[in-house]
Amino acid sequence: MKTIFTFCLVAFLPSCQKKNPTAKETSNNVEYKKMSLVWQDEFDAPELDRTKWYVMNRYASKKKPHLFFRDHKDNVRVENGHLILEAHKVDMPNPQKGKAWNESLKTDKRFTQETIPLSSGRIQTANKNEVLASWKFGRIDVRAKLSSIRGTHAAIWTMGAHYYDINWPRAGEIDILEYLGRSPEVSWNVIHRGNADGIDVAANNNGTKPFPGKSLADNKFHIFSVQWNEKKIIWFCDGVETFRYDTRDADVSYNINGKHYGNPFQMPHYLILDLTIGGWGGEWKANDMPTRLVIDYVRVYQ
Repeated sequence: MKTIFTFCLVAFLPSCQKKNPTAKETSNNVEYKKMSLVWQDEFDAPELDRTKWYVMNRYASKKKPHLFFRDHKDNVRVENGHLILEAHKVDMPNPQKGKAWNESLKTDKRFTQETIPLSSGRIQTANKNEVLASWKFGRIDVRAKLSSIRGTHAAIWTMGAHYYDINWPRAGEIDILEYLGRSPEVSWNVIHRGNADGIDVAANNNGTKPFPGKSLADNKFHIFSVQWNEKKIIWFCDGVETFRYDTRDADVSYNINGKHYGNPFQMPHYLILDLTIGGWGGEWKANDMPTRLVIDYVRVYQ
């Protein structure tokens, strides 16, 4: 696998204004004054910068056979300085019908149904062949506007850059935000990791409400952040801490194909942004489509 950029990062605090920030402008704490911006996308170009992002063209997941991530301007585009990930009712012909990649999946609905009712968007900084950018430790800030439509499931998350070698959950997953339209006050923060046998071990914040009584789908942008070092991961919504996790709890040791792997949170991760409908997001209605996740910027600090 080719890796283009990998950074080792430390923590930083978010900016509430859309401009190229300096450490002095964005920090309220002397501890962070020496930090600087090392990677960003302000989505100010006419089109998505594909030197930074891959656009997925595949099923969302086994649990959501009704949804296809599509590399199409309806689903993924840059508009007025923002990234738009938009779900649509499409009833599109199933491009993967009859194309199951192993025998056990031949009866899976994803590969048998004639049409797919919904399409949406997902972008990420890596694919099977190439990692465009990944980070070990640091702070990632994503400024986003969320949908109030029931059934929506917006996600801002990272996956261990070794995912394509060791798969999930061993690669590790940090969910900076999982947002469900059916509970708009809640910012879900979750981690997944594998034990020595590769079984998923998860931890989460039990659905914290950063601002009790106030919806996060208020037609305003909010900054969702994760601050990560060798000992802990801390999550924030608009600077309010919503969860923390001791990464030492994920210590593990195993070998795959003669190569040793350990704690997935001591390894680089790449970033994923997506919008899905249904599943954990809950019941959805076709008449509520289209709906969108709007991203103002992504910034990574060192």
